[in-house]
Amino acid sequence: MKIRETLPIIRITGDKKENLSDTIVTETPITIFLNDQEIATIICTPENILYLTAGYLFSERFIRTKEDIIGTEYNEKNGIVRVEIKKQIDPLKDLRHTRFITPGCMSPGSFYNAADAVLCKKVESNMHITTNEIITVIRQAQLSSRLFRETGGVHSAALCSGSKVVFFIEDIGRHNALDKIIGRCLLEGMPMDDKMIITSGRISSEVLLKIIKAEVPILISRSAPTTKAVSLSKVFGITLVGFARGKKFNIYSNEWRVTC
Repeated sequence: MKIRETLPIIRITGDKKENLSDTIVTETPITIFLNDQEIATIICTPENILYLTAGYLFSERFIRTKEDIIGTEYNEKNGIVRVEIKKQIDPLKDLRHTRFITPGCMSPGSFYNAADAVLCKKVESNMHITTNEIITVIRQAQLSSRLFRETGGVHSAALCSGSKVVFFIEDIGRHNALDKIIGRCLLEGMPMDDKMIITSGRISSEVLLKIIKAEVPILISRSAPTTKAVSLSKVFGITLVGFARGKKFNIYSNEWRVTC
C-alpha cells in the first residue's frame, strides 16, 4: 500500500490562483485481532505494520517478549492483523472494549491509567551522552525526515546510539511512531537500555509510560513535555529532554546522564 499520493490542488497566493499537485500522506485503519478477539483499530501510515502491532501489544502489556508471540498474519488488503499469543485472553478482564486509536492522541478507551505506572519499574541504566552527541543526532534525525519533507503530515521517532541514528520511522501518529520503534526492537531482539529515542511529538504521560516500559533511559523531543511526563520521568529514572532544536535543548530530569 502506498504511504503517499499525489493529488490535484488549487493554490492561492494573494490574488493569484494556480492548479498544482501536492504530495499527501496516506491514512489507513489497521484492526488488530488477538487470539481471535478484536482489540483495537489504529489509524496509521500503512508501513511497518508488524512493528506497530508488536509495539502496541508490548505497550499494552499483552506481551513482554517476542517469544510470547506464536504467530502473526497481516492481510494488507483488508487492513487486518491477526496475532496469536501464549497468554489466554479473558474478554471480560483484558478486553473491556474495543479501542479506536486516532493519530492525534490515545482514545478514551486506552488502557493507560494511574495503575499502569504502579506496575512499572525504575530504569537503572548508567548510559551517558554528551551535549555534542545530542546536537549531532538531532540533526541526523531531522535529515532523515523524508516523508515529512514531502508531505508535512507525519511525526517521527528515531532509535539512537551515541551520535548515530540506528533506525528512523515516520507515521501520522506520534504514538504509532514510538510503537513501531519499540516493536522493531522487540521483534529483532535489540536491547534498548543502552539507547535513546528522539521523537518529534509532544511528550505526554502516555508517551513517557511507553518509554518506561521499554526501559529506554533517555527520551528527547523537539516539542514540549507535560507536567505529568516530567514527574514520571523523575520517579522512573528517565532523562527527559525537550525543545531540542539546533544547538539548544532543555533537560527536565536526571541530567546526570548528560555531560558537556
